Amino acid sequence: MTTYAIIPVKERSTRFPGKNFASLAGKPLITHAVEKLLKSGTVDEVLISTDTGEKVGEIIASMPEERVHILPRSPWLAEDTTSTDSVVGDVIERQVKPDPDDIVVLTQVTSPLWEIEDLFHAVTWLIRRPETHVVSVNPAYQPNGNFYIFKVGVFRKTKSVFGRKPQLYVLPFERSIDIDYPYQLAIAEALYKGAQSTKP
Repeated sequence: MTTYAIIPVKERSTRFPGKNFASLAGKPLITHAVEKLLKSGTVDEVLISTDTGEKVGEIIASMPEERVHILPRSPWLAEDTTSTDSVVGDVIERQVKPDPDDIVVLTQVTSPLWEIEDLFHAVTWLIRRPETHVVSVNPAYQPNGNFYIFKVGVFRKTKSVFGRKPQLYVLPFERSIDIDYPYQLAIAEALYKGAQSTKP
């Protein structure tokens, strides 16, 4: 069984131009996501689905990691109306073609404040109930974009990263911010620095 992490990175963004390439505490959001996934001990391969591979490649060039792969995304899958389900389906069915029992962890670079132990516990949830999805939410039970986790075979049945009756993995508000506007990046910066200052 292989666990794949999928990171969608689109160049264009309407509400916050360039948000996927913004920096948090002096480091690109993409770097934050990839580093945590690699350190988690939970993920075997990191797949970055993007319509701007050269730009992403420059960011992750300093990572000598054979487990990180840039997958080119067709222009029609990089429109404002393109669904995340379509992007994940393209990675699974056209590019990687994993086994039904393989696990997918979908995470957004614009949801950067989750901790490694969050991912570990959420994947453990899925292993115990492999027929469903695990979706991270904030205390108001709203999806926060940190991760959607599911078996490949279940995704092929539901065609959805959310699934039909997902298990909701609740994270505190301070780890649930989803950056859609510049002011949210400023909030994330403050929260990140605060969390780092309290770590031993």
